[in-house]
Order: sequence, then C-alpha cells, then structure tokens
Amino acid sequence: MSYSNRFTGEITITPPLTHAEIRRAPTLDPSWDAHLRIDRDEIDTDAGVMVVYAADAIVGPEEPCNGYDVEDQIRTLVGLYSEGHEFAGFIQEDPDPGFGEPPHRWVVRGREVVKVSPVITWPGEGGA
Repeated sequence: MSYSNRFTGEITITPPLTHAEIRRAPTLDPSWDAHLRIDRDEIDTDAGVMVVYAADAIVGPEEPCNGYDVEDQIRTLVGLYSEGHEFAGFIQEDPDPGFGEPPHRWVVRGREVVKVSPVITWPGEGGA
C-alpha cells in the first residue's frame, strides 16, 4: 500500500523571483513534488506584448502522493534563493489517514527549513 499524502499551504518568496532566477530552479523537472508557483503576465508595450514571469511562492504537490522528497526539495529551493529573498508561511503535509500519523509543517526560520509537528496535551497534564 502506498501513501496518499496531501499538501497544503505555501512558503512565500519576497521579492518574487525573476525569470532568470526561475530558470535556475531544479523544480522545472516534472519529477519534483515541491515546486515554484510561477505567474505569467502579459504587458502591452510600444514594441508589442512582453511576457513576464515571476515566482512568488514554494508550494507542495497538487495531487496526493507519498512526498518522500518534499522536505529536501524545499531545503534545496530555499538554499538556492536565500540570498536577497525572504520566506514566510508553511507547507503542511496531512498524511494518508490510513496510517494514523499526525500532520506536520515545514517553515523557514531565517534560512533554515524546520519541520514542525503538533504537540498533543492530554487534559489535566499541563497547559491551561
């Protein structure tokens, strides 16, 4: 039986990546699960229509999958673009319900990608 994990959320990139920066991305390889969200914009100019590409976020796979390499792929993208860019937000993995695992998130703290898991507190054992 294979995993069918779902991924939500986004890690935003400020300022957005330029076309030249996007071309350096290994995520143009279709085998990558984590990838850049690329926007295409057409601008009318006196010389004709100019097409501008920008990437404003790292996102997870669109379809459920095992996602074994998502964490490493996020790390690669953050490392590739960390100079001159800031990152915010998270990508959350909701594991296949058949395996009974809790969800977790990847966030960027500074230039480091950190896996964050929820903490379960039983009633009467700490907390409020």
